Amino acid sequence: TCGGFLGLMNPVGKADFYPEGGFPDLQPGCRRKNAPIKIICAHGRSYRLYGQSIRTGGIIAKKCNSYDDFCQDK
Repeated sequence: TCGGFLGLMNPVGKADFYPEGGFPDLQPGCRRKNAPIKIICAHGRSYRLYGQSIRTGGIIAKKCNSYDDFCQDK
């Protein structure tokens, strides 16, 4: 949820997920705050995303063809 700052961008487990690519400035609910607060906000929401994935049976994800496609919301 906060790759490169408080989180990791490299896989470390059997299943890793990176909400919004792991970038704090893209995390829902954290987009309008200044940079230091975004980092704390995004990482602080990680347990909520994990809980949601258990309660709802999973978080829908889709693999992009490339990083450029991801950046262009394709």
